[in-house]
Order: sequence, then structure tokens, then C-alpha cells
Amino acid sequence: MPSDDRDPKPSTYAPAPNPLAEFPSGAEQLARVCGRGRDDIVARALCSDPKLDSIVALQAALGLSFVNRSEDATLFGSGNPEFAVLGHSTSLFGQHVSAINPRAFIFTPAFQRFTGYVVMAFSRGSPFIELAAQDSAGKLSFYLLKLGLACEAAGRCTNADLLTPAIERDWRGTSLYDDEDLKNTILDCRHCHQPDGPSTSPMLRMQELQAPWTHWFSNTLEGGLALLQDFQSAHGQSEDYAGIPGSLMPLANGVAMQGLLALQGVFTQPNEFQSLVIENEVKTSAEQQPMVNTPKGTSATWQQLYAAAATGRFIPPPYHDVKVTDPMKLAKATTSYKDFLAGRIEATELSDIRDVFLDAALVEMSFAAAEDVSGREILVRACSQCHNSRLDQSLSRARFDVTRLDDMGADMKELAKSRLLLPTTDVRRMPPLMFRTLSTGALQRALDALSR
Repeated sequence: MPSDDRDPKPSTYAPAPNPLAEFPSGAEQLARVCGRGRDDIVARALCSDPKLDSIVALQAALGLSFVNRSEDATLFGSGNPEFAVLGHSTSLFGQHVSAINPRAFIFTPAFQRFTGYVVMAFSRGSPFIELAAQDSAGKLSFYLLKLGLACEAAGRCTNADLLTPAIERDWRGTSLYDDEDLKNTILDCRHCHQPDGPSTSPMLRMQELQAPWTHWFSNTLEGGLALLQDFQSAHGQSEDYAGIPGSLMPLANGVAMQGLLALQGVFTQPNEFQSLVIENEVKTSAEQQPMVNTPKGTSATWQQLYAAAATGRFIPPPYHDVKVTDPMKLAKATTSYKDFLAGRIEATELSDIRDVFLDAALVEMSFAAAEDVSGREILVRACSQCHNSRLDQSLSRARFDVTRLDDMGADMKELAKSRLLLPTTDVRRMPPLMFRTLSTGALQRALDALSR
């Protein structure tokens, strides 16, 4: 992705292939989920089939409405839900997430969790909202809400449809899927939230679990403030995002999410990102960090986490620097977004504000394959998150255990090669573009490894 004046992605394009196209949708799919008899906030609220035509309506159904929009409102005791905002993510939709297009979490306040809680996660760019809910008995379930966008029905979407407040309203219906539906798809919740397989308990994930919560917005911590300022440079202080009033965005803080996990007894994470140590090492290596992220920083502690993830044992760690953005790309995206909101450019002219990542850091963000490793290592890094010996072995994708290539039959290797070579328009293409990309050279090395 170049850092010059070219926009590498068109402003109008066909919607990405729907990974759930073969599933039922709408009322039929809702009946399927609700027939499983779950008794958490999501099931109780959405199985009554409320009219969900906006993110605000969804929040109202889940008890997550922002009833107090005052700048003087505090997170606690205001009648509002709690929330936190993330400027870099390794989630399903991580390649959409940066300070200008963050991932927002809205969740049940602590004093209301005695009957269970619900967490809503959303970033603009894809027509999906992730939900996690724990019932009063302690059972944790995961859901994915597919939004019915008008542009999808028309067959063409603009960046203005997907990356502005437009995606948060005027829905033409929704479809609800749960972790049982998703378990053998590329949208599987469990490979991150139940990483050691079906015999273990599902968990909430927050890789940066301790202060200073490196990639989380804050108005008091240096890194979090840098991210908040980049967000507000584009969105201003009055634009709502993910239903969060713009006036309240400065209240976002990673401590709220940490508190949610702590009340569930979650005090550690697998291969946990050690925020304070890593931030200090990065700043020592590049003194203008975190406000200026070029040149990149370095961290020996982070390298250990990255090396552990590269073996296939853990999901990738977040990037070591606070900012994941290329300053030139971010400036261009910010200008384009402000011009669109001000009416100075048309919807078809809005740049793709997701395309702001620092090219030199894509490998360390795990969005691209390294060029200096073997084909076998490329396969492990690109595929092991979803194809390993720890996941549910009854799933068809368990047959491609990339951590045991020497034991894999020729037929499975040939199938894997064919999936690697599918066009980007095919939802079966591997690895899914939403997770990571392979250069021509990396792809060839991966194919060569499967040919042995």
C-alpha cells in the first residue's frame, strides 16, 4: 500500500463476499438461535424480535443506551453504559481498526451485572457487530449480528456507506448468529475466546490488560491521548461513534474494560502484552514515541511475545508502538473525511480511511507475512490461529492442522493449495483477506511447503 497521493482502494466497490451467505438469515436464522434456549441479555432482548434499524436501537434493546449525553457525565452513576475504545486490534476485523476508525466496546455497568452482562464491539467498515453475553449462571456466549445495509442490496457500496455514521443507521433488517453457528466459519469466535479448545471455558480477551493499556483511548495517558487526538482530528468532538456521544469520547479508558474482566476473575491473558514495559522500551528506542511513530520503536519484551505467537501457540500480539498509522496516509484520510462531512466532496470521493497503516509495520501487526521465513513458517503464522490441534477436532477445518504438516495427507495438502490460489472474491480463499495477506513470494513459499 503506497504512501503517495494514490488511493489504493476505489471509493465504490462490490461488498466483500459474505462468509454467512449459505446460512439462513432474518427471522429464520433468529428462530434457529433462539431455539437453543439461552437465557442471557442478547437472547432475551433479540429473541423478542425488536425492530433494529440502527445501532442506537440495538443499544436500547440491550440496555446499553446513552441516556446522559452531557459533557459532565461520568461513566459511573450517570445512567450510561460503560465503554472503552481501541485504536489497534487483532480481532476478526482488526484490519479496519486504527485511531481514525477505532473499535468501540459498550457494556453493562458494574452495578447491573448481578443478572449477567453484555458487551457490544463495533468498528465501521464491515456490516457486523460482535456481542458477548454472560447469563446469571455464569455461562458466556458469543454472537454476531449481521446488518442489512441498503448498499449491499444495491450491490455497490461506497466508503461513505461503510465508514461514516451512515453504517450505524437505516438498516434493512438484521440477522443474528451465535458461536455454535460460526464454529466452522472464518468468523468463528472460539479460536480467540476459547483458544485451548472445547474442554476449556470461554473467556473475554483483552491482551493489554494492565496500565497504561497501550492502544486504548484515554485523555490522561500519553499514548491514549495521542490516539484520541488523532480520532478527534477527523471526527471532531460532536460526532457520535458506535452510538457513543462525541462529547463523551474523552471519557474512554482501558481501565473500564479491565474492570469488566477483573469482576469475572480474569487477571491474566495468554501471552499477555506487557504495556508498561513495552511502552518504556519503545520510547527508549525512539524518543519521539508515541506522538511520532516514525521511525518505529523496538522492544525486546514484545519480540518475545511475537516469537511465541509465531509458533502457533497463541494469537498474535498487538503491535509494539502506540500508533499503527502512517502519518501521511492518516493526514490524507483525515482531510478526506472532514471534507466529506462538510459537504466539500461527494460520497464516491471519500477515501478508504481504513487504509492508513504503516507499510513497514504490517508484518509486525501480523497483517502480512514475513518475507524472511520459510514456507512452513509462513503457513504456521498465517493459518494456525484457525487450524491447530487444540480446536474442536470434529470441525472440518481441524483436518488441516498446520502445526502437523508432516502428518498431513497429500489430498489435504492439495486442497489447501487450491484454497490459497482462489480469487479474492471467493469466500473460501485462504488465508482470509480480513486476517492477513501473502505477497507473491510468500504465497509461492507456502505452496512449495505444501508440495513436499
